[in-house]
Amino acid sequence: MPSLNTEFNSPMLSKAAHFLMKHKVAIKKIWENKARSLIPEYPHEAALNLDLNSLDLFLDDLAKKLNQSPQSVDTVSSKGMSFAYGGNRATIAGYFLPQILKEYSLLREVLFQCLKDANVLTFEVQLLVNREIDKVCSNAASEFASIQAQKTEAALAAARSSNRDLEQFAGIAAHDLKSPISTVISFVEVLKEELETHPQNKEAIAKYFDIISRTAVRMSALIEALLNYSKLTKAPSQFIAVDLNTLLNEVLSSISKNVDSLNAKILAPQKLPTVYGDPTLLGLVFQNLIANGIKFHRDEQPLIQISSSLDKSQNYWIISFKDNGVGFDPKYKEDIFILFKKINSESKEGAGIGLATCRRIIELHGGSIWSDSQPGIGSKFSFSLPRTK
Repeated sequence: MPSLNTEFNSPMLSKAAHFLMKHKVAIKKIWENKARSLIPEYPHEAALNLDLNSLDLFLDDLAKKLNQSPQSVDTVSSKGMSFAYGGNRATIAGYFLPQILKEYSLLREVLFQCLKDANVLTFEVQLLVNREIDKVCSNAASEFASIQAQKTEAALAAARSSNRDLEQFAGIAAHDLKSPISTVISFVEVLKEELETHPQNKEAIAKYFDIISRTAVRMSALIEALLNYSKLTKAPSQFIAVDLNTLLNEVLSSISKNVDSLNAKILAPQKLPTVYGDPTLLGLVFQNLIANGIKFHRDEQPLIQISSSLDKSQNYWIISFKDNGVGFDPKYKEDIFILFKKINSESKEGAGIGLATCRRIIELHGGSIWSDSQPGIGSKFSFSLPRTK
């Protein structure tokens, strides 16, 4: 195909280029007004601002081509506008490809009308403008389709992963719930027999009632933990400012019975920061990490120290919970966050849900969680939270 420089040689091309540069602001304003009035589903302000910025690039490059400038580069307009119209549009919920074509049709109409009113719309000008708009329209459509395909594949991958988690979740949950239910059934039978044969043996009867009660409480706690975890499928629609000092006090108040029963000491020597997140979910993280430190304690008084620091990039807060408990082998520092994973299979404590819940919550907040531990010395759990929304 001949180059644009040799294909056209009309003085009207230069006049059209001069007109576009001189009246660029007015052209953008006309297009903006028409877009708002003729496209009722027009995206939010952020998208509109991107359009106007990319339209600047397009008009600049179009003027260079009309002026037969050797500096004209195809990628400036086509890639610039294809990202704004294609890439950006693909991220807007409820926005579809026909809307992109409608916006380009509107841009074509505005340019032709303005050039016609200025008496510079010749066949050559019209042909070149059509060619450039068709080019960026095609690129935008391709970009839109590509990103939509990526989003679809990501959604399918997430669904497959969710299904695998659900299968694992259901299987292990059924197994873990079966054990306490079997215990309750067995001891109800024993209690029934004891009442029939030795109704005066109050000590034995009280013992069986106690076992049944504790087993039922354990089963209830497991069900609650499972329900909490199952709800963590997506981040809350809006995060708010959360003062972690206030949050800590509220959590300690809600678990004071457990803390006092073991004379545990919870220390936060420094002022904790304010972060953005969901206070209920972050409270669950605090509760699980404190409960974890108390639960796996040694013979000495349980001690949990809570601290915060700002990472080197100044973008994340690091919140840490350090305990003096039994600790665990560092080789399990990743496995410990896997749902239902218990690094000590003989331990009767915990169901392997709490730390998995913490990880899911922190990830929904855009952060990460990790651990460090030494057997017989204690563990340290830390997580990061973005400083801003």
